[in-house]
Amino acid sequence: MINPIAEEARTTDAEGGHRPAVSVVVPCRNERLHIEETLQSILSQRGVAGGYEVLVVDGQSDDGTRDVLRRLQASHPSLRVVDNPPASPPPP
Repeated sequence: MINPIAEEARTTDAEGGHRPAVSVVVPCRNERLHIEETLQSILSQRGVAGGYEVLVVDGQSDDGTRDVLRRLQASHPSLRVVDNPPASPPPP
């Protein structure tokens, strides 16, 4: 039997592939000492209908944060890392 809630929550991307129903966005920069505990807490949560992804938006970390993120990605397919390159401040 198909779960109607899960089917309703399921979405597709432009190419027709599965896209999670929920995205958790975690901005970070130089969080080597804390990012693993933070992400393990998020990734250990019970799943939701339609699935979820965790997007870490890294602002050019240079303290080893990226090494931690790569290691975690190897065992958590729902974890994605996105670069946040430096940008000029927004206008006033």
